[in-house]
Amino acid sequence: MPKTIVRPKRSKQLPVAAGDRAGDFYEAALGETERLLLEQARDQRGLAEEMALLRLKLRASAEEHPEDLTRFLRLLELLTRMVATQYRVSKEAEGDLAASLAGVLKGVGGVLGLGEDGDAATS
Repeated sequence: MPKTIVRPKRSKQLPVAAGDRAGDFYEAALGETERLLLEQARDQRGLAEEMALLRLKLRASAEEHPEDLTRFLRLLELLTRMVATQYRVSKEAEGDLAASLAGVLKGVGGVLGLGEDGDAATS
């Protein structure tokens, strides 16, 4: 009769030492200067600097390696993905957009003489 192998269930969460943040995992491998730069990087929002840097790399690639079309296209594809990612609507921006649209609709409704519920306002 064949033996059945029973595997223990694995925890879905890894144990985290007291006081550890998610980013502390990598900090042990960094020097002091890199740790300071990591703190600055954590404060950045958006991808504007990364896209600017990638544009510089695209230009350098075209100037220094004009024959390496594969390299240029990989950098261009990465820049395209970054631009697309930047313009996706985040959940925070989505809420702001919804509130703005609601305000516009109320304003238009007021101009058209509609009440809060969309019915014609009665005087």
